[in-house]
Amino acid sequence: LTATPERMDNKDVYSICDYNVAYEMRLKEAIGRGELVPFDYYGIYDETVNYDNIEFRNGKYNEKSLEEALKISKRANLILKHYMKFKTKRALGFCTSKSHAEYMAKYFSENGVESVAVYSGEQGENTERRDEAIKNLNLGKIKIIFSVDMFNEGLDIPSIDMVLFLRSTQSSTVFLQQLGRGLRKSEDKTVLKVLDFIGNYKKANLIPFLLSGKPYSKTELLTKKLTEFEYPEDCHIDFDFNIIDIFKVQASREISIKEIIFEEFIRI
Repeated sequence: LTATPERMDNKDVYSICDYNVAYEMRLKEAIGRGELVPFDYYGIYDETVNYDNIEFRNGKYNEKSLEEALKISKRANLILKHYMKFKTKRALGFCTSKSHAEYMAKYFSENGVESVAVYSGEQGENTERRDEAIKNLNLGKIKIIFSVDMFNEGLDIPSIDMVLFLRSTQSSTVFLQQLGRGLRKSEDKTVLKVLDFIGNYKKANLIPFLLSGKPYSKTELLTKKLTEFEYPEDCHIDFDFNIIDIFKVQASREISIKEIIFEEFIRI
């Protein structure tokens, strides 16, 4: 049983059972059947970080440079401002590093939103142990937990009603794992709020396809409106116009005439 059959480490999970898939339910179907709550997704344009200035090598950004670029008050204020628009009770914020999680917990707490950072290893000034943080979040003593990778999977807090994506996620698996942390059904929850802070980072144009469950198509991104994508039932998707421009620029850089002709041939 797995929630992530398509893996980023290129290991073939299907081979374990000789490619016999007994049953499959993807995100769209699970939401449509009422097994998970729908989500309201807000793609928020983040112009505070220029990812072109951060070293990118072997498929990932330089961790230290990325961390420093994200730990600025202008960006933290942008995140806080959008967070405050919603009456959320329990939220999870996904950060790029321990230091970034610490910074965000400190910034939010200093601005009246009780928050903690949770991660493995040596603890910092604004951290709590995982079990203690979960307990306090459920009790309403804190409003938000900022984490790195500890809560990507294996977390069961059905009452989480908001997730914040505060890092550039190049992995479709990680993106869906983080989204899934808030999709569990809960008595007082009818929808999950998703705040995704998007800049000009690599592979940002995958996001509409991850949300719709469609395979990535550069030509589709260039020729179709994002509102025409088939998203899960009762889900609301809202992208800032600047983000749509980023998606199209990235797609146009990738595509060649040969690829356009081939994709059109397959479509016909």
